[in-house]
Amino acid sequence: MRRTRMSDLSNDLFAQAFASAPIGMVLVSIDSSSAGRFVEVNRAFCRMVGRSEEELLGMG
Repeated sequence: MRRTRMSDLSNDLFAQAFASAPIGMVLVSIDSSSAGRFVEVNRAFCRMVGRSEEELLGMG
């Protein structure tokens, strides 16, 4: 039970840091069928490249 809570907390902290980071950040797939595709982008990255999240997801 405690391990699950710690994992959830860790995931939440990462998501908050990723979303609010002042620098552009991208998570890229490493799955063989979609390697190199953008899985998640933050707002700073969207501003940096002048594209919306919807436009960027799946690109890469």
